[in-house]
Amino acid sequence: MTLYLCRYGEIFLKGLNRKHFEDALMRNIKLMAEQRNLSIIVKKIHNRLLVESEDKELLFLAKVFGLVSYSPVRKATLDWDELKKTAVGFVQELKFKTFKVNAQRQNKKFPLTSPEINRELGKYLEAKTKKEVDMHQPDIELGVEVEEDCVYLFAEKIPSVGGLPVGCEGRVALLVENEDSLQAGKLMMKRGCAIYPFALKEKDISLLQEYSPFPLELKIVKTIKEIEAWAEKEKVGAMAVGQRMENFKELKTTLVVMRPLVGE
Repeated sequence: MTLYLCRYGEIFLKGLNRKHFEDALMRNIKLMAEQRNLSIIVKKIHNRLLVESEDKELLFLAKVFGLVSYSPVRKATLDWDELKKTAVGFVQELKFKTFKVNAQRQNKKFPLTSPEINRELGKYLEAKTKKEVDMHQPDIELGVEVEEDCVYLFAEKIPSVGGLPVGCEGRVALLVENEDSLQAGKLMMKRGCAIYPFALKEKDISLLQEYSPFPLELKIVKTIKEIEAWAEKEKVGAMAVGQRMENFKELKTTLVVMRPLVGE
């Protein structure tokens, strides 16, 4: 079983609504795994998500809007001696010459404080691995997160796309005309919108599907009026387009036109 510790950012700012966004993020991770025929379990731990899978690599986590980073982790017990042994076994699988320990103690009942874990575990690893501590430019940084019932160790943070979970901020039609339209669609998803793509002729929207937890179906229309008719029926009030400042143009439509690329 491979474990991934997943971190989110903007969701922290949502106050009393945070659970809604966390639940949407967990749902989206599960849906994106299902699209790739991957079996996973997603759990909430403090301000993190823990993803368990039999698959060794979950590369799609880098494309889940709402996540800012994730780490493959090694699970250790709360027993200090056992924790140190697990840490030695973990880092011996890695290639490095220098390291530092960066501990975060969510479990305040753990007998050592975060600075004490950094110091004592660092000394122990130096003695056992013959590697050196470097607090300024280490080859690896050993993360140690002490939870209520276990400890997670990790040595890398893989960046994800950030933003908000898709589907938590309403629905938007997307007019797909070119590559910029696809980038506009990604930006709308990053702001939490579920997108519905339309085009005047066949377009490749596979890039959008890579980032969408929901199946996307490109609808071919002859005029924007057809998009308006669909939007009225579905109670969707906005349409996103891929216009930039240099090709800005007014569109004759009753829908609110969103141009997320204009400022780029």
